[in-house]
Amino acid sequence: MNIRDKVLLVEDERTIRSFMQAILTANGYDVLMAGTGAMANTMIASHCPDIIILDLGGRYKSYCSDTTRTLFTGTPTEEMKKIYA
Repeated sequence: MNIRDKVLLVEDERTIRSFMQAILTANGYDVLMAGTGAMANTMIASHCPDIIILDLGGRYKSYCSDTTRTLFTGTPTEEMKKIYA
């Protein structure tokens, strides 16, 4: 069985999300997508992605700080502890 890394792509623009999804999928990643910070926070908690690609600009800049705050103040999983160590 081939285990694929899960990537959470957080991007508010649908065309960019679709483009990035195509590239990541073609390179063997399992892609989850979120268009808002609230959706990203839910997906982080429920899917525990291996990689997060977060749009740091755009129309909804506040979701970036909300999502990163959740990442760094939430209860880290064992896998997340490896990344932060």
